[in-house]
Amino acid sequence: MKKTALKIATALTLFCSAILHAETPNEGAAVIRDLIKEKKYEVLFPSRYSEWHKTEKEGLGKDEAVAKLSKMFEKRHEAFVSIYDQLAAAEFTISERENPQEGETGKVASTTIKLGSREVPFKLYEMKDGTWGFHL
Repeated sequence: MKKTALKIATALTLFCSAILHAETPNEGAAVIRDLIKEKKYEVLFPSRYSEWHKTEKEGLGKDEAVAKLSKMFEKRHEAFVSIYDQLAAAEFTISERENPQEGETGKVASTTIKLGSREVPFKLYEMKDGTWGFHL
């Protein structure tokens, strides 16, 4: 009985903290940008890559998945920093997605960013913990 009560209390605490600490898409983009700038990929991917579950389904361990994804970000490091810098200041439109990925709420924040001379659509995805993540 004590274990059940403890589990319920823990779940309520996590739920309430997620609600109280829910971030905006701009705040999420700024966190992602900072993690990329600082090359903290071991934090970035498990916490902000909302398709992380796919790496687990591929049978990749955390270190192996982070190493694989990090290579892509290292090749275009400055471009990724620039993208998330723009997203941190962007105006987003929020919509609902019918079939969210595992770990997502279904809320999608959409905007456009500049890549060279082109305007490109970009989306962030709200995760069940109240943070915003990305797809690749």
